[in-house]
Amino acid sequence: MHGDAIGGPIRWRTHVPAPPAEVFAALATDAGRASFWASSAIEVENVDVPGTTARVDATMYRAARAALLRALPDAPPGLTQAEMIAATQRHLPEDLFPGGAKAGWWVKCVQLDLEAKGLVVRDRAAKPLRWRRGGGEPGRDGGGTRT
Repeated sequence: MHGDAIGGPIRWRTHVPAPPAEVFAALATDAGRASFWASSAIEVENVDVPGTTARVDATMYRAARAALLRALPDAPPGLTQAEMIAATQRHLPEDLFPGGAKAGWWVKCVQLDLEAKGLVVRDRAAKPLRWRRGGGEPGRDGGGTRT
């Protein structure tokens, strides 16, 4: 938060729809602390920042991953970013992405993760950039790391 010192304590502000006594009791146990995390999360990579990972909702990730892999062609020239998002959006489940809500963010998240795993290839010579499916690395399924 604004004013926090580097290396100092982290102050969180959050709204939890429960009485403070229940929240503090839950935070006092491992099981209680775990209940505050997403019920299902996947760790994803970012090809542009090697070694960096982030945790994202597993259900949303898997739906966007399936849609992206369905939309991307196997062969060049591939799709531009705008084409990739539009093509993927057609395959996203409406219950998770009503009206395409947040589709662009999820497509980019999955694209960066699958590109880091070699399952999506970026043509850096193309202007604008284009993406297509790739072969992937042995043992890396692109399904994210379950955490």
